[in-house]
Amino acid sequence: MKKFAMIGIAVIFALCSFTSCEEGLFVSKAPPADAENALKLIPKDVMAVFFIDIHRVMTIEFINKLIKEKESAETSDELTDFQEFKAKTGIDPEKDINFIVGAITGEAEKGKEEGVGIINLTYNKDLLLSMIKEEMAKEREEEHEKEAEEEHAEEEEEEEEKELIEEEYNGFTIYTVKEEEEEEEEEEEEEEEEEEEEEESFAFLDKSNIAVGNKNAVKSVIDTLAKKKESVLKNEGFSALLTKINKEAMFWGAALIPAEAIKEAIAAKPELVILETVNAASISLDYKNTNIIADIKIMSSDPTKNQELADNLNGYKDMAALIQIQDLNMAEILDRIEITSFPDHVNIYASFPEDLPQTIIDKLKMEKKKEEKKDI
Repeated sequence: MKKFAMIGIAVIFALCSFTSCEEGLFVSKAPPADAENALKLIPKDVMAVFFIDIHRVMTIEFINKLIKEKESAETSDELTDFQEFKAKTGIDPEKDINFIVGAITGEAEKGKEEGVGIINLTYNKDLLLSMIKEEMAKEREEEHEKEAEEEHAEEEEEEEEKELIEEEYNGFTIYTVKEEEEEEEEEEEEEEEEEEEEEESFAFLDKSNIAVGNKNAVKSVIDTLAKKKESVLKNEGFSALLTKINKEAMFWGAALIPAEAIKEAIAAKPELVILETVNAASISLDYKNTNIIADIKIMSSDPTKNQELADNLNGYKDMAALIQIQDLNMAEILDRIEITSFPDHVNIYASFPEDLPQTIIDKLKMEKKKEEKKDI
């Protein structure tokens, strides 16, 4: 399967999308993206939420240059992965994907998390679904050919193939990518439930939105849409946290941090005791006046601990400023980072020229070339 085709399906499957029943609830359009409206369909009980304004991300010269380099790197007469994806799906990620809103749901326990979200885009349902089925069929065929070529493959070895299962749920068709395999007649019910939680599912909701995520998570979003469940805006902890985030930024995310998770981290690394009162965190990235702006908030209700944390972080920053990586001036870079303590949080703020990432990459590439010449 071509790399970019896989990336394209990953956008639909892995980046987690979400739902809308009423036609035009989030009509596909150019920015400003409607993050507030999209949050109404994120279930109440989530651990983290995030938002990406794809159109605005694409306006950053550094990002745009990387994409162009990817396209121009292909020198064969065949279609590039990027072009092939556009041709097969009718979707140009640069122009047609407007924004993504996602969430991490499920239990806080490691491995129990689930993902769900929204991709707001312009798409052709029939064309996209046809492409997904075609790629899955191609993958099965490639697997069969590979197995046939294996000289020492066991004849009775169980095969696992992916198929697309359709299920009606509250007026939506949920498509689930499921692995076909021979199962014992008597399988514990608990194991079946665990498998369902791990299944990747998606649902076409209207002409502008696709729901994707773990099967249970997708159902949870549909229930939220049907008002059978409350949205994240009714989550008291998140509601307070979201008021402190710049939701107009091109990217932002927020997470509630369970006390149990902090205790486990401290137990593993006692030096992290400085974080014992932390209960949430948020981040936003924006692009203004050719500068990339990062704003991180570490939430805690203990002013003394906040001051201590800020002092420690500033200390680490000062030490890092003394380090020279090739010809990069770390002091100059770190001087753009401001760390400040407040009664209810520690704020980390930075503003960098848009060309800084490319400058760093170019310098690292030059140093790598110098090292390679030395080895010759």
